[in-house]
Amino acid sequence: MAEKDDNTASSEEVSGLTSDRDSAPELAKPGDGPAPDGAPAESGNGVKPSVAPQQAVSKQAETPGLTSDRLRVKGRSPDPVLPGQTAPVVNPPTPVKFSFWLWIAAGVVVIVGQAYTLLIKDQLITELVKQNQQGTGQKVAPDQIASGTNTLVWLLLIGGVVFAVLLGLFAWKAREGTRSARSVLTGLAIVCVLFQIVIFYNFFTLIAAFLLLIALVLMYLPGVAEYFPKVGKKLP
Repeated sequence: MAEKDDNTASSEEVSGLTSDRDSAPELAKPGDGPAPDGAPAESGNGVKPSVAPQQAVSKQAETPGLTSDRLRVKGRSPDPVLPGQTAPVVNPPTPVKFSFWLWIAAGVVVIVGQAYTLLIKDQLITELVKQNQQGTGQKVAPDQIASGTNTLVWLLLIGGVVFAVLLGLFAWKAREGTRSARSVLTGLAIVCVLFQIVIFYNFFTLIAAFLLLIALVLMYLPGVAEYFPKVGKKLP
């Protein structure tokens, strides 16, 4: 009788486990049914598909192949050229073309002027030593004058080369219609003119300042205002 009771209890336990398992809710498998409205459907591996950003969709909706001139008509600056892409052909107004070459010429004249200063360095040192000896103030040793003049002349030459490179770079960007490049050129021209005329000037620096002023005026003529659209202008 005891063995029979044990068998009966074992069968009841097994049946209880079975009933518990049957009563447990069945887990939903991915892909068994449609996803709720507004929620992205999951794939078979349980990963939700990525949704394309709205900006990418709107970008694709734009009409491709607009030239720089058409972009300016819409109030937009030319789009940047990515690696591997061909730069669009621009046709700037005549004053902008002349202005570009004047910026380049001014940069070349600046370098020539500083190179000329380097060639007459010994004459400058002799003149500075003579003025120091004739002056009534504190005397400076000729060696110190020579060393300081030599360092200054080389710094001016290096600075002239850097300045000419900056002029060429931003003049090219301004030729393509970049308004910010024109603003940078304005600042460079003002600094150069003040430096060349007020602080250190000679025949070459005066010519460079004259060329910079003409180039700057040509970029601000009323006829070329539309070639440099304002940043943030509303699109039509």
